[in-house]
Amino acid sequence: MPKLVELLRSNKLTLIVDLPANEPELVLAAIKGGADALQIGPEGAEKIIKLSKIPVGIKLKNGKELSKDEIKKLVKAGADFINVNRDNLPSYYSEIKGVAKILGLADQFTGDLILGVGDEGADALDAAIIPSAEQGKDLKVGDLQNYISIILASGVPVIIPTQLSIRPSEVAIIVDAEAKGLLLTPVVLGTTPAHIERNVREYKAAVNELE
Repeated sequence: MPKLVELLRSNKLTLIVDLPANEPELVLAAIKGGADALQIGPEGAEKIIKLSKIPVGIKLKNGKELSKDEIKKLVKAGADFINVNRDNLPSYYSEIKGVAKILGLADQFTGDLILGVGDEGADALDAAIIPSAEQGKDLKVGDLQNYISIILASGVPVIIPTQLSIRPSEVAIIVDAEAKGLLLTPVVLGTTPAHIERNVREYKAAVNELE
């Protein structure tokens, strides 16, 4: 079983750090801060996977489909999960084996896209539903209600990305909504090793206070 799946099932909340670049300094900063898993781009991913002592997953870029052989190479290198947008599934999606498969939603999500995603082979959902014009703003009641609706309908663990400025003080709200993962992005972490380490540590402390 992929390690991320185990973490999502066992942790109160799993912290996944979406690195702004595949740089060793950023990897080490995120791990030192207390990240449970890392998400990176496919370019140069193998060296990051080898460097990391925590699970590493690959975010497939919209409009850029890796070949089946390229995916197999990443899996062989030790990638633990693949995150791909629901609207841009590669033609070989159902054939991907040996990793957890995360389906990413978009801001035009509908209820019928969420129901039965587990039957499509998804191990988790990335609730990336915030329009670009709203990203970076504060978490509102309406946003939280949308997340809860997704969580109730999906049937698989839901990961909420910090497209909004979700603060460490709001971690308890995310847990109460029964989200299983928080994908920490540069919106809340920054992009330097020092900022990433410090900010991840604050989110980790917030999670630990709930246990």
